[in-house]
Amino acid sequence: MSSAAVPKTEVACELLDRAIELHLRGDSFFAALHLGGAAEEVLSVCVREIPAGAGTFMKPAFDQMKEAIVALSNPKSEHEAKEIEKWAHDRMSDAKNSVKHKRGSKDRTVSFDAKEESYEVIDRAITTYFQLWSLLRLPYLSSIQEFDKRRRTEHTE
Repeated sequence: MSSAAVPKTEVACELLDRAIELHLRGDSFFAALHLGGAAEEVLSVCVREIPAGAGTFMKPAFDQMKEAIVALSNPKSEHEAKEIEKWAHDRMSDAKNSVKHKRGSKDRTVSFDAKEESYEVIDRAITTYFQLWSLLRLPYLSSIQEFDKRRRTEHTE
């Protein structure tokens, strides 16, 4: 087997595409959560690396969500703002981290809605993907259309 240099964005797109596929199948939400989280992390780093300017200002969906939570919480001090930001970060990362890490000998179960948590992670990854899509000429992921369509259908039933 030969090795070839593969751009991390290409890897992230594959992870995102498979996360969506598994989520839509409806029988592998933990795997979808894990793959979607990995895609989100790589895409977020790519967005953060793009210098601001020339009309481009991008920010990963994960960071936007943290900032919104802090703003809506109306913190009274910088210290309180940092605590709220840490809480938001931990809350948005908890399910994904719970799936991929075992935290000590007593950590034997997960307790969250895997379907909803995988949706949230995948949705943030998609939002971040679209920020990079035209700028980096990422491949179009047709699975995103079905993901969006399914979610809209589920919420209208």
